[in-house]
Amino acid sequence: MQNPIHRNSRSFIGLLLATGATALTVAAACSEEEQVSCGPGTLKTGLTCIVAPTLSGTDPDSGVTSDSGGNPGEAVGPSFDGATAAATASATSLMVTWGPASDEDTQGSRILYNVYSSLAAGGQNFGDPMVTPPGASSLVVQNLEPGVEVFFVVRAVNSAGEEDANSVEVSAIPVADIVPPEFAGLETAVGDGATSVRLTWTAATDDQTPGDAIRYLISFSETETLAASSDISAVTPPGVTELSFDLLPLAETDYFFAVRAVDASNNADSNAIEVPATTLPDTTPPVFGGCENATDPGASNVFVTWQPAADDVTPADEITYNVYASDVPLFIDENGDGGSLDLGEPVGSFVGGTSATVQGILPATHYYLVCRAADAVGNEDSNLSAREFTTVDDGAAPVFSGITGMELSSTFADLGWDAATDDRTASQNIRYRIYVSETSAGHDFESPPTMESAPGETSVTLTGIESDTSQYFVVHAVDQAGNEDDNTTELGGVTDVSFEQDVQSIFTQRCTLVGCHSGADPVLGQNLSRGFAYFSIVDVVAAQSVVTEIDPNFPVGSFYKRIDSSSSTPEDSLLYRKISLDIPPVGLRMPRGQTPLLQEDIDLIGRWISQGAQNN
Repeated sequence: MQNPIHRNSRSFIGLLLATGATALTVAAACSEEEQVSCGPGTLKTGLTCIVAPTLSGTDPDSGVTSDSGGNPGEAVGPSFDGATAAATASATSLMVTWGPASDEDTQGSRILYNVYSSLAAGGQNFGDPMVTPPGASSLVVQNLEPGVEVFFVVRAVNSAGEEDANSVEVSAIPVADIVPPEFAGLETAVGDGATSVRLTWTAATDDQTPGDAIRYLISFSETETLAASSDISAVTPPGVTELSFDLLPLAETDYFFAVRAVDASNNADSNAIEVPATTLPDTTPPVFGGCENATDPGASNVFVTWQPAADDVTPADEITYNVYASDVPLFIDENGDGGSLDLGEPVGSFVGGTSATVQGILPATHYYLVCRAADAVGNEDSNLSAREFTTVDDGAAPVFSGITGMELSSTFADLGWDAATDDRTASQNIRYRIYVSETSAGHDFESPPTMESAPGETSVTLTGIESDTSQYFVVHAVDQAGNEDDNTTELGGVTDVSFEQDVQSIFTQRCTLVGCHSGADPVLGQNLSRGFAYFSIVDVVAAQSVVTEIDPNFPVGSFYKRIDSSSSTPEDSLLYRKISLDIPPVGLRMPRGQTPLLQEDIDLIGRWISQGAQNN
């Protein structure tokens, strides 16, 4: 049977002593807990009183149960073998361990464990337990008297509050322990699944901790010789000597594994043995419940929803959902299997998400819809959950003249149009799809649009488009049945140069080297670093830029601005003269001591200036 493992991110010491499914630290004698007194019908857990489980008359001394009338009856509670070991965890603490209980009505992860202690054999008070979290497999009891033996009994409690009546007793004496276990390391590692490997080893031995209380630290790496020094990925329950390690990310991949033994005092052996293994191919399809709903059918479309599938290898956002539609009833045999079911090709495939609009189906047709999930290597589930719907009898697209207005900036466009009309759909319910291309008449109307408006909108602002590029826009109207008009009316233009995206990138790469235009004391006070550049150059007079030649716009002896936003002529700005290859510079050409800027970068800065040197 596969043993459970307990995940850990960094430190095994923190995991072994943390409150959780594998261990719990409980204050014992000489603590604040002594000051807590719990009344009838309650139990003490730490510093808190909780409602006691309702038992069928368990006698704490005999362990024999009785019915509601006090007569002896059948045993109640989970099936449980009791404690397996007790071992020193420090000079003042002990760790008690046990194997998992089972119950007909309660999952193992929800079973509680009551731990009873005594300084004398058989002296436990079964009305005063230390209660562990559900699914625990050990408990660390602290603040004990050094050198004094403590006796423990562990009992399991199901979700109905029924406690088993075992009387298995284990004991140990708290002493200081700094000696790690003796352990020969991992022996075998064999691929056990697409993301799992079965590991086996011979049990370790320890001077203080019984074998049933020794845990094992699992680490792995994709690189040979690094497994033993990698972070701990899992800690086993106590006493385990084999398990299926299923935390691996990739199928058909070579991994290297190391296992170390750790005693109840958290002393770990230092063996560095590594064993290789290869995970198996992924042949398991995702677990998927199929289509949840098929709603809002149009003439050629329907909106489909589903709950996310789960897969042993492929992440949820990479699972593909294939949607199949048939206009004839699906054949399912008397056993509920697919029989001769042939779904054909999917009418739509969607990666990730939990919903989609399926296009391309026929109007006025009754359909049977099936959704199936496929992982990254094509394993597809075979669920037979079908949803029925009928497309509407509306094959006429809206009447629409297309886009009528456009205003471009550097990275967004304001688009507008007159409302479309339709024989079945009111204008306020018509949506509009915006298609964008960098070439005229280059739009792909078979692919999803760049944007779709809300119903009834006659204008949108399209953001995130590329600066300093040609952009052409076409707008189509879509009615509630999914019919889309096919007008080709197009408006287009060139977006502005963006200072932040285009110009600043050039400054950052070529002008902000150490000792140049950056830092606390940039050359001539001109800081071209991100966040400083715009306000350091635009409409700032360059004090050392005296005009020494005849210029129609500047008299000799006057001063240039570094960037003159009032002039659409780049040559009127000193910075442009400093970088230009076509006109004599004022002073030295920049970047000083480096190769000149590329002509395409010079032209881009010139276009930015001619567009008004915007801070965009």
